Amino acid sequence: MKTIRLAMLICGIALLYPARAFALPVFAHRYGLTCQACHTTVPHLNPFGEAFLHDGFRPPPGLPLRPDVFPVALKVNLQYSSLPDPDGLPKAIVDEIELLAAGPVTHHVSYRLEQYVVDGGEPGLTRDAWLQFTSRPAFGDTGSALRVTGGQFTLPLPVDPETQRETINHYQIFDQKVGDDPFDFFNDGIGIDAAYGRESNGTIVHLMALKGHDPQSGLPTSGVDSGAYVQTGGTTTDFSAYYHGGTRRFGSVLDVFNRQGLGANVYLGKAEADLLVQQGFDSAATASAIAARSSGGFAQLRWSFSPALTALSRYDTTYGPFVGLQQSLTTTMVVRVQRNAKVTVEDVFAGHGQQTLNAAFLFAY
Repeated sequence: MKTIRLAMLICGIALLYPARAFALPVFAHRYGLTCQACHTTVPHLNPFGEAFLHDGFRPPPGLPLRPDVFPVALKVNLQYSSLPDPDGLPKAIVDEIELLAAGPVTHHVSYRLEQYVVDGGEPGLTRDAWLQFTSRPAFGDTGSALRVTGGQFTLPLPVDPETQRETINHYQIFDQKVGDDPFDFFNDGIGIDAAYGRESNGTIVHLMALKGHDPQSGLPTSGVDSGAYVQTGGTTTDFSAYYHGGTRRFGSVLDVFNRQGLGANVYLGKAEADLLVQQGFDSAATASAIAARSSGGFAQLRWSFSPALTALSRYDTTYGPFVGLQQSLTTTMVVRVQRNAKVTVEDVFAGHGQQTLNAAFLFAY
């Protein structure tokens, strides 16, 4: 009953929000499109949006750039959680304020910047800041291409851990840290990603060399991390594998670690299923030089009732020697209430009877 009442309240607020907030976001406005040209419920991309993203934010022929529109978009997320915040933040907060910019620089080079002004109710950091070279910059081109990305970027994974995630609750496996090693897949990497292949209905291979450092960890940079990601598939199924390895130093102790995973994404009409398993090993996960093995994964089902209404359910599990087994079940409903706004209502059931209600209202301008 509480979930229904809260959903109705947020929907009411959304519908009463000033009309200016529902003007076209700048990316769509620059090319004379609507949000629904690229998205169903933001941030989920449709095939047109996927092609636009993979082509370095270049539109198809016949959509000229509007030079009078400044290429920066604003995204704001208001969030409520019934779980008390360990840092003392109120239950209802301005969770995120983001500035986003992206587009072509030259015929072959494009850029992206995603800057959090506020993140989790606290001052934010840069999420993405990169330049990318594409050998075949043609919208909808299905041929194999070389893409070289340099800067700070989200690591390639079977699902996006942050920007394209539809649930408020994070993926446990991508947040997993082992012992004193602060590495996780949620944070960006800084370095170079060289990829070759086809982004859809084919095979693509990524090889990465990354700075061995984790933001705000307090640890010094430790060498160069290596990473690889391979994805292959067709119109209904994608299979993927990934690897990340590196070192982290705790005083005189050097931890040599690796993480490897397998993923599958299945698309059948209105349904999408995402599966992932991951294992890891640390030679010295603590300052006491204790070796550790870790594991985890998730199973997620997404059902699109319509372009404006989506439901998701996900089971997450992780295991680490210092925290034991952790599990959660996330059930989410996403409703597009205006062309640039959505409401998310979510129930998270974790171990030991812990239940959390999350709700969010997101709008973009």
